[in-house]
Amino acid sequence: MLDLESRYVLIVKKILSEHVPGKIVWAYGSRTKGCAHAGSDLDLVVIDPQGDLLAGV
Repeated sequence: MLDLESRYVLIVKKILSEHVPGKIVWAYGSRTKGCAHAGSDLDLVVIDPQGDLLAGV
């Protein structure tokens, strides 16, 4: 479960689909552990299933 308002989840999904299509994205940190607060960031890791480096993303 991602501790983030649904409107922000939609924005993040749109950004990811435009900038890193076809990549696997994992969230980690406080927003996945249920201990986020109003100022918490969203930690994401982008993985290329083909193994290509994603420098500059």
